[in-house]
Amino acid sequence: MSISLIAAIGKNGELGYKGDLLVHLPNDLKRFKTLTTGKMCVQGRKTYESIIKKLGHPLSNRINIVLSKDSNYKPKHSNTFVYHSIREILHQYHNYGEGKNELMICGGSQIYKSFLPYADYIYLTIIDHVFDKADTFFPKLNLEEWKIEENLKYESDDKHPYPYTFITLSRKLN
Repeated sequence: MSISLIAAIGKNGELGYKGDLLVHLPNDLKRFKTLTTGKMCVQGRKTYESIIKKLGHPLSNRINIVLSKDSNYKPKHSNTFVYHSIREILHQYHNYGEGKNELMICGGSQIYKSFLPYADYIYLTIIDHVFDKADTFFPKLNLEEWKIEENLKYESDDKHPYPYTFITLSRKLN
């Protein structure tokens, strides 16, 4: 069983602006879907609500887990579970993971920061652009702790306004 962070970020670690992605990259969304489908996906309340606003429903074919400090928070959709601490989520995952081999951490910024010490893998799409308008950022990584497993570069095209790179990192063993 492993814990993985997945995000698309700008050159300076920019994640989003006003609850939305910085740019629409169809190949990044396809990669996100491929890597998260059938898995348990943890997201903060704001990220969860931004997905609902955009799609009209939670992430399909996944177990949606919302981490919220609000003890009264109740999602309106089935197949969505709310927890109020990382400890609760980790306990449920390790004890009742139903054979799911990867817990995917899908944002936002504070959720990434909180789960980073537990992460085994990080799937990043690094967009070759500095976004002036960003209000959330991915946590800084100590690159000495991580090994690059995959590094695939793509040029911009008619559907992708900026070049981007898919990077997969795995935590180095001590």
